[in-house]
Amino acid sequence: ALLAISNKDYSSSAFKLFLIGLNMEIGAGVGTEELVRLISSHIQNNFKQSDIVNTIVENSPTNGLLYLNEYLFAKEHNISFSFTTQKTEIEHIMPASGKNIIAIRADAEMNEETFKQYVDKIGNKILLEQKINGSISNDWFRVKKQNSVKEKRGYKDSTFPIAQSLVSYPNDRWTKDDIDSATEKAAKRIADFLFN
Repeated sequence: ALLAISNKDYSSSAFKLFLIGLNMEIGAGVGTEELVRLISSHIQNNFKQSDIVNTIVENSPTNGLLYLNEYLFAKEHNISFSFTTQKTEIEHIMPASGKNIIAIRADAEMNEETFKQYVDKIGNKILLEQKINGSISNDWFRVKKQNSVKEKRGYKDSTFPIAQSLVSYPNDRWTKDDIDSATEKAAKRIADFLFN
């Protein structure tokens, strides 16, 4: 996760040299508790939590971060689920394209420039069952939250915790403020996991 988030290259001492040293510790028979301590110490000494949060907020996430966010959200809400039970796709809550995109942007009170800055943020992306994503990808948020996965029209009955939570979301529109809020929560969730 840190490699995907940070601006550091794999060959830097923050990753490659550290992992080589860690492998040597494993080869020497160091126990799990000590390995965890070494990793935690390395993270604390080489990364700043505020930088990680800012980077997640400002940039588009990798697919791996979306999976991590889903896992941590489920854990945070004591929801049990498995990634392995079905094929998964990335869903844009506010669609990235489609025939209704101009109207959807207007409904979200965004101009084209703002839309481009927000559409790929982590707060606008969730995991969703593959068989449904294609059929709902261009719909308004209110349509997605009111209809069922079983009908291939929405988030109801999804096995993914974030999609499930959006069904009871208090607003029928997904706007810049909603994306900001979801992005900040995801960034904090991931950073807390990495640093704690």
